[in-house]
Amino acid sequence: MTSKNTSPSPTRTPTALRLHAAALLLLALLPSLPSCSLPDDTAAVVNNRKIPSVDLERSHEEFLSQFGEMSSPGAEESARTRKALLDRLIDRELMVQEVEKRNLHPTETEIAGAVAKLKGGLKDAEFETVLADAGLSLEEWREGVVRDLSLEKLQQIAVYETVSVSAGEIEEYRARHRNDYELPEEVRASQILVRTREEARKAAGRIRKGESFDAVARDVSLSPDAESGGDLGYFARGQMPQEFDAVVFSLPPGKLSPVVETTYGHHLFLVTDRKEDRRLSEEEIQEEVRTILLASKRELAFRTWIESLRSSADIRYNEDVINE
Repeated sequence: MTSKNTSPSPTRTPTALRLHAAALLLLALLPSLPSCSLPDDTAAVVNNRKIPSVDLERSHEEFLSQFGEMSSPGAEESARTRKALLDRLIDRELMVQEVEKRNLHPTETEIAGAVAKLKGGLKDAEFETVLADAGLSLEEWREGVVRDLSLEKLQQIAVYETVSVSAGEIEEYRARHRNDYELPEEVRASQILVRTREEARKAAGRIRKGESFDAVARDVSLSPDAESGGDLGYFARGQMPQEFDAVVFSLPPGKLSPVVETTYGHHLFLVTDRKEDRRLSEEEIQEEVRTILLASKRELAFRTWIESLRSSADIRYNEDVINE
């Protein structure tokens, strides 16, 4: 919260999803599969195709950089984590092989659209600098985009199109969750975070003289949301620090807050929209329940499908690499 991110990653994962992935990795107790003597540069073999040890090391380093503080440093826990990470690489390799069998590939239009979306507003030279900081060439990154699009197409055909939600299932779920459709009051707010009260006052002065909050936030704010003009999105009471709630829920839209001091630094807030508490409409309830049930069914169907690919594959592990 207190440091400004000046080199955005070409892809980004939401925090909640990253934490969920970490929990799955740390808690996974998968049964041992056949292992054998493999070269040190090979972490596993899937249908005679190697998964290089360097891919596992890269995955493990990325995991530690994001979730290292959540995991135990013990050898047993480290081996469990590396095994779970290797299983994810194996699942991906099984899907890549399935893509090749089915000859499923994205169109040039789909590739161009995905590339443009991931690049955002960055120019080619700027984007290549971001990739270089991440240790990737433009060609390597594009290959990854094509692969991911191919895997999405495979999952859509092999899994997601086989799953549906009936009206009866929706009604049954609603009957068990009758009180889940009340929405609390929410505000959408933006913030500017700086180190000192004087810096906050200077930022406020610029805004009062006519500069947009968005522009000043991008220029001086130390918070990662500075990239989006300080936009915090919509949130209800209790989702942000108490000091935030006390200010933003008392501000009318469009009015700049006084300087607010927290443990993070000194803030300015601007409420850009407000939603009063309400009950979801019938259409919104139907769509929300359908989304929840469909996600649950898809997850189960995906796991069942992956296990079917595994059961018919020749998979060999290098236990020495896992236990490093």
